[in-house]
Amino acid sequence: MQPKNLVFILVLLFSLLQTPMQTSADSAADPMPDDLNNLHEEVKVDLVNIYLTATNSAGAFITDLTPQDLILKEDGITQQITNFDRSVTSASDPLTVVILIDTSLSMNDEFQNIRKIEMAKKGALLLIDQLQAKDKMLLVRFSDSASDRSGLMSEKSVMKNQVRAIKSDNGLTVLLDAIDLAARKLRNQRGQKVIFICSDGEDTASKHTADSVFQTLRLAPDITVVALGINALQADPNQGGQRLEDGRTLLQSLADNTGGYAFFPTDLKDLNRVMDNLKLLVSGAYSIAYHPANASRDNRWRKIEITSVRPGVKLKYRSGYYSR
Repeated sequence: MQPKNLVFILVLLFSLLQTPMQTSADSAADPMPDDLNNLHEEVKVDLVNIYLTATNSAGAFITDLTPQDLILKEDGITQQITNFDRSVTSASDPLTVVILIDTSLSMNDEFQNIRKIEMAKKGALLLIDQLQAKDKMLLVRFSDSASDRSGLMSEKSVMKNQVRAIKSDNGLTVLLDAIDLAARKLRNQRGQKVIFICSDGEDTASKHTADSVFQTLRLAPDITVVALGINALQADPNQGGQRLEDGRTLLQSLADNTGGYAFFPTDLKDLNRVMDNLKLLVSGAYSIAYHPANASRDNRWRKIEITSVRPGVKLKYRSGYYSR
């Protein structure tokens, strides 16, 4: 199997980078909406950064937009785009990625003679290949517990070796604990941050609850979750039942509530497509910024609307922030 399908997830990951944020950002205190287009975040108003992706009617990523192709409004008032990068990887601040790899017992299952853990590792390796020299990575494996396996680093070759060395075990799954650990590791990092999850999504033993983890992510609007959901790859479509469905729902919710993506390949051909899209996601996410015309820090919700003058372009981005 060619690893290039995992590239699709990378694309996800950088779509994550769509979050309007500022160097010192606080998140909204009210509940996270279910709809991705209604995500909220809180930003200290000065320069508002927005990460977005653009796709055409066929779902293919568009990578040649210019500032002139976009109309940006805040609370209905047109704003001037002052910063524009065609790729988040070209932004001045580094991208920091925490890679979460599920090593629990279920990841030892095989699909078409390929173990889930090997699919997860291929996805992680493809993601690493898309990062720039200035970007930082951290590897977290989780099973009965979650642990930092690497510390933050920029050396891609070292990180690749650490990923290749991972093996599955006979443990349970503490996915939520792993996400909480990743969020804490990212807390003091500058720039955009991504949590890349490779898992079947079924949490069986976490101390943290879903509510507490969503609250943690709510307080970190500069974190985007991208998930490679391997739970759909089952030799027996009836295997797992409701638990697999719950795992998929959890991964999808984590991605939706942070402006990210969740991919669920259903077979090896689909897995290759996901890998390709993941790669494009990394190179195809835009970083734009503007100084809001309304500079007051009134703790109010500011609605962001971005449209393209090109026909048939679909934009994905966070829809606003709380000014502070």
